[in-house]
Parts: sequence; structure tokens; C-alpha cells
Amino acid sequence: MTLVDSAVWIDYFDGRRTRAMDRLDAGLCTELLLAGDPTLAEVLQGFCRVRDFRSALLLFDALIFRPIRGARMASSCASRLVVS
Repeated sequence: MTLVDSAVWIDYFDGRRTRAMDRLDAGLCTELLLAGDPTLAEVLQGFCRVRDFRSALLLFDALIFRPIRGARMASSCASRLVVS
């Protein structure tokens, strides 16, 4: 199981090639990936379009989630910044 930091996810969604992002990309199909709600909130806050926000949520739904403050709180905080 691998815990992926928000900085790596941000690089992933922005399409920035880094060694960590390449490992994440490869691990999406081969490893159990772990996310916590602070990571979820930090990553989701970077999306401006609802479509992109929802696509990211679908991807995060496929991960193993460990609540620290709660997924509902994380997505609620982030969604306030998304414009339709």
C-alpha cells in the first residue's frame, strides 16, 4: 500500500512529468494506493471546472481512503472553489 502526497497528485493532474508522478502513474493499475482527506481537499481545490473536479473524485473513489477529518468535509471545502 502506498500513501500518495497531494503534491504528486497535483503533478499528475497537471501533466507534469516527475519521477514520483511516473511511479504514481504506473501504480494506478498495479498497487493499492492510499489517500487521506487532507490530500483529497488539497488536490480538489485546484480544479476550476466542475467536469475536472468530478473526474478527479471518481479517480479518488477507486483508492483506499483513510479519513482523518472526513471525506465529506474535504470535498465540501474544495467544491466551494469550483465554478460551473
